[in-house]
Order: sequence, then C-alpha cells, then structure tokens
Amino acid sequence: MQRPCHFCGQLLEESYRVCTQCGRPNRTPRQLRILGWVLLCLGAFLVVFVGGLSVVVGGVIAQSRNPEATHRFTGDAMQAAIMFGVFGVIALFGLGTAVAGAFQIRHGRANARVLSVVLLLGGALFVSGMVVVLFF
Repeated sequence: MQRPCHFCGQLLEESYRVCTQCGRPNRTPRQLRILGWVLLCLGAFLVVFVGGLSVVVGGVIAQSRNPEATHRFTGDAMQAAIMFGVFGVIALFGLGTAVAGAFQIRHGRANARVLSVVLLLGGALFVSGMVVVLFF
C-alpha cells in the first residue's frame, strides 16, 4: 500500500523508511498518532497554564487599586493590553497545537494547514487588538 510522504507528497510504499525524493524519514501512522498525543498534551498544557496565568495577573491588576495590596501592577492600560494580547496568542497557539494533535490522532497523518490557519487567525486577532488599543 502506498501513502504520501509527510513532507514532499511523493507516493511511497509503507515499508520505506526514508522518502526516495526528499530523504526525510517516513513515519508510520502509529508514530504520527503518538506524536499527535504529544501535541494534544502540550497544547492543552499551554492553554491551561496561560489561562491560569491570566487569572493570576488579572487578579494582581485588579488588586493594585487597593492601597493595602502587597502586589501592584505599575504599568498603564497599553502595557496590560499587550500582556493579555500575548497571553491570548500563546493560548491560541496551544489550542491550535491541540487541534492539530487531535487531527493526527484521528487520521494518522499530519496536517500543517490546521496549525497555519490558527496561527494566522491569532496574528490577525493580535494586530487588530493592538490597532483598537492604539486608535480608540
């Protein structure tokens, strides 16, 4: 049975260990599913970690108006917006990684388009957020 190389698309026999066109390793669907689980776990960790970090930092910012608070945020609204924008992009990257991992687990092959679309969407959201903060 033949399947395409994950890097160049050349049709290869499943028994080939290396692509005959690009020379890269030919991973089996089982190996790709294992890598998919790794992606899914890493992506979920990123989303949970950055979400928790956002809650903690948001709490510090909210408490900084209290004169008795031990932790204070001394930045302005622009710096807070940039910080939470970066947190959002990292969380979106984690979500995209988890979705790409789930795709690999389900189908036994990689799909670079899923991660590319999520990263482009994250970049567009970040840029649009910065435009809103700068001009409004």
